[in-house]
Amino acid sequence: MLFQRAILLSLFLASLSGWMHRAVAQGCLTSNFSIAYQGADNQSVVKSLLTSRNEIISAGNINYVRNNLVMADGWISLYSAKGAVIWSKRITAPGFNLLTVRDMTAATDSTYFVTGFVQTYWGVTDPAPPNPNWGILLHLDRYGNILWSKKIDQGYAPGAETTFLENIMRTKEGDLIAHAFVWKRPPFQTKALLLRMDINTNIKWATTYASNVFEFRFNLSNTLRQLPDGSIVAGGIIDERIVARDSILKVNYYWMGIDQNTGNKLWDRSYLIRDKAANVFYPESTIRNITSLPNGDLSFMGYADTNAVTIPPLTTRTVNIVTTATGLIKKVTAYQTDRPGSYIVDGQPTGASGSQLLLMDDGNKAILSELDNTGQVQWKKAYSLPGTAQRPAGFVKAGDGYYLVLNNNAGTGRTYLLKGGQNVDLACRTTTTPLTSFAGDAFFSAADAQMLFNTENSGINLFSGIDINLRPYPLSAITECSDACCHDIVDTINITRATICDNQRYMLPDGHRVTYTGDYFVRQKNANGCDSIKFYRLTVIKDPSALSLGKDTCIEGKDSIILRATPGYENYSWMNTISAQAFYTAKQPGKYSVSVSNACGASTSSIEVQALCDNGLFMPGAFTPNRDNLNDVFRIPPASKYRLISLVIYNRWGELIFSTTDTNKGWDGTYQRIPQQSGLYTYIIVAESTYTGRKRQLTGTVQLIR
Repeated sequence: MLFQRAILLSLFLASLSGWMHRAVAQGCLTSNFSIAYQGADNQSVVKSLLTSRNEIISAGNINYVRNNLVMADGWISLYSAKGAVIWSKRITAPGFNLLTVRDMTAATDSTYFVTGFVQTYWGVTDPAPPNPNWGILLHLDRYGNILWSKKIDQGYAPGAETTFLENIMRTKEGDLIAHAFVWKRPPFQTKALLLRMDINTNIKWATTYASNVFEFRFNLSNTLRQLPDGSIVAGGIIDERIVARDSILKVNYYWMGIDQNTGNKLWDRSYLIRDKAANVFYPESTIRNITSLPNGDLSFMGYADTNAVTIPPLTTRTVNIVTTATGLIKKVTAYQTDRPGSYIVDGQPTGASGSQLLLMDDGNKAILSELDNTGQVQWKKAYSLPGTAQRPAGFVKAGDGYYLVLNNNAGTGRTYLLKGGQNVDLACRTTTTPLTSFAGDAFFSAADAQMLFNTENSGINLFSGIDINLRPYPLSAITECSDACCHDIVDTINITRATICDNQRYMLPDGHRVTYTGDYFVRQKNANGCDSIKFYRLTVIKDPSALSLGKDTCIEGKDSIILRATPGYENYSWMNTISAQAFYTAKQPGKYSVSVSNACGASTSSIEVQALCDNGLFMPGAFTPNRDNLNDVFRIPPASKYRLISLVIYNRWGELIFSTTDTNKGWDGTYQRIPQQSGLYTYIIVAESTYTGRKRQLTGTVQLIR
């Protein structure tokens, strides 16, 4: 009996221990915090996303001054669910001193696409043209390694000075919708470009549109959204200006619907925002969210401005512009805090109900709220912005709460990540604010953008390659407040290093297989639910079996030619001379060779450089098909450096008795397997030089001898 009681007590204690363990772990998983991140320069975030593993990935920019010139690099970073910095990297482009990130979206395979542009110079006064800005598209993995990088340059638009690549989104079908615009000078011309492509940048359609009245000088389209019917809606701002003085006369909202299958325009609308001239432009004024409402209407979240020259947010109002499915305004609701002005920073639909989450800034507080499909405020939560230098940059909804991202406009090199739970509270930041609504229909009036559309559906050559470098950008994390019972541990010192050949795969401890050089990490959960993150540095070296110098070539008429070996090896041995270069200058005819050797093996490749490029094509005058393996077949000599296009044989009566297009085949003296009589036979040969590609036709006779 005593033994049974002991067993029951033991089971009870084990059950209680397990329950307490689960309770502690669950409490840790819902931890809230406010963390500041200090960098060497002035970083800022433009877009943040929640990863499939509940991490936060942010893309943005790093601004700094060199030689009295304002420079910029791109920036991308990854944080754990509890705000630990997993990695942070600076993005640069060799040959350019400005790289600006504009947007980011997740791909279907847990990789990410980042848009932006590069520029050769940035300062108070731009130099005289050419001063190119090229739109760029980067494909990165979740570990912060670049898979590929591309640009849109003059190859797409001859004479273009600028091809900004702005926004990008992924459709429910897995394709990408991207937006760009193109400048040309002189005369000053701009056009916008909306395109659909697969994740390998194969273009399915590209729609261009332009106006004789309005320019796309800044953010035409800050928001792209796919509607339930599959169509694409884009919304943003356009402006009318005096070109010579670069003064803005008026600013309009512009939004449009596009057929996702063809790229054809379904509808477009334009509404006047500001009709007072100014030489300043406010990026805050663009559309920040588009939501499809259950009845088919659309909600455009933007702003209304009652003063043309005062810097926002002093006289701005956040507005919810409800339109028909084709963009005709039905109702406008404005929202105001207790400050003189407020504007929307970020927004996102919360599902099919038509409700939406909004992040607003009134200069003193960041306000996160939810609107239902009628525009009524369901709840709101305000967060203090100490010193007024901090500005909200976006938010991310997670399963256990909300993340807010803040930038600092005072040049301190800090950004902030705030986490509030399901009730959105955060002890060291939460404050109060009213959020009232009122009718705002008088803020807007219809206008004509005079937009002309053109859709290209085939033969579009849009992207070319560009070199992009990533290097570490260390961040120091400063915790302002946190209720976590444990903290994530990121071990950046004890890095495991490994080397593989490029035809192999390396398996990380979590089972993920990787195939290219880069830094990788693996997460492990401890008993309290926090992460322990360990890094792996993989180096992939090229297998020497891939080494090749290509086909034999010729030097005729040249002082020298460049021989190019397969790139990607650390060192090359050109005729026993070690070099880091994958090319060699040959100055005279002869046989050349190159060798490589590494941990994956060794290999040698040879090439013959001929003195003449087109040696004569000489055919034998006779052949003896007697099966003695000597001159049994009439064919192009193997050493002739010609590729056969066609060989035909005729008998004395003009009958075709043999034909082939195979360089390795010839006539064996038979017709329909019957040996032919000795005598003369006529041939016609068409062949192509393997050096120059020039074709030759040769007609003659051959003596068949038996």
